Amino acid sequence: MVHFETDFNRDIAMDHILVDRVAGSKKQALEIMAQEAAHAFNIKPESLIDRLDEQFEQDNITIGNGVAIPALLIRNIPRSFALFMQLRKGVDCNAIDGQAIDLFCLMISPAEIQSVHLRRLSRLTRLLKNFDLCEKLRGAQDAQTLGALLHNPEGWMLAA
Repeated sequence: MVHFETDFNRDIAMDHILVDRVAGSKKQALEIMAQEAAHAFNIKPESLIDRLDEQFEQDNITIGNGVAIPALLIRNIPRSFALFMQLRKGVDCNAIDGQAIDLFCLMISPAEIQSVHLRRLSRLTRLLKNFDLCEKLRGAQDAQTLGALLHNPEGWMLAA
């Protein structure tokens, strides 16, 4: 039996943070994220790209204000994976508010822990619906700053 991480503090932890990336389309943005995730799990990125593209077509995974949170459940992977990507310029993803997407948060979890996956998705969605936080994330120049904002959002809010 595989033990899965269920630490509440891990819910918003990012495994990879990509800063100031360039993508000319939704497809290119998905390819960047799929490459990173595929490397983490030693799987082919094409399978992830197809699933992510299908998810964008079937479900509207944008939450407004230039943010999208694609989330996949995959069988037989050993752990969860989260990636945050800041794009230099937003891409059209048919967002619910019509705004181009420049902040992506990819979540991949083992299918066996759907309840933990949903809890993480809920926490990240609440966090990334904060307009002021998203503006800070857009202004961040490096992965360390982005990570600090994501892992301790109360820190900058209390200092303001």
